[in-house]
Amino acid sequence: MSLSRSPGRATGAAGLAHVVLLLAGFAIAMPSVLHDSPPAELRDFYVDGAEAMIFAGGYVECVALLLFLPFAAGLHRRLRDREPRHGSAAATARMAAVCYVTIGLAPGMSAAAAAVYLGHRGVEDPALLALATNLRSFSYFLSLLALSLFLVAVAVSAWRSGALPRGMSGSAAVLGIVLAAAVTRATGGWSDLVTLAVLVWLVAVSVWLLTRRGPARVQEPARQAVA
Repeated sequence: MSLSRSPGRATGAAGLAHVVLLLAGFAIAMPSVLHDSPPAELRDFYVDGAEAMIFAGGYVECVALLLFLPFAAGLHRRLRDREPRHGSAAATARMAAVCYVTIGLAPGMSAAAAAVYLGHRGVEDPALLALATNLRSFSYFLSLLALSLFLVAVAVSAWRSGALPRGMSGSAAVLGIVLAAAVTRATGGWSDLVTLAVLVWLVAVSVWLLTRRGPARVQEPARQAVA
């Protein structure tokens, strides 16, 4: 009989990498414009900003978003295997994770990249830059709404099945509800604070998955050759 590491090890590694790269990409790009930024700030960022640094940071953030998918898939597997029959919360969490990543990549990051590209090639129309910023900002807030659904679905499934410690499943429910409410106050900075709390939750879950041991695995006895 031997102890083997849980399949959650890869899930935990993906979750930690997601958080680290997301913060690193943000630090590199240093986005300083929002949907309510004045035209002068839009020009400073899109036209006069360091193009290479912005694209490098954006690329790292895109990789971070993609790494959320294997984390969510591994967590979904753990929840699904322990969820009561006919339960749908685990599947809902997986679909919400896909929505979160898709919205963050396609409208969000693409709009910002297009605005930076055009701004550094002579396009300084304030209306166009504002349009790209609004698309990026509101895509971000919509992605947070999908993330809140992911958290609530994980909480429901884990609470019923015991797939995660009670503290993690309960805090996921609270964070999901608060995050959904914070999206309605996009200009107050509340969503950013709650998002940071969500990142802390992701780190806690990832570390827990990395450090726990899987169930004991019984090795089959070697077959004896028959003379």
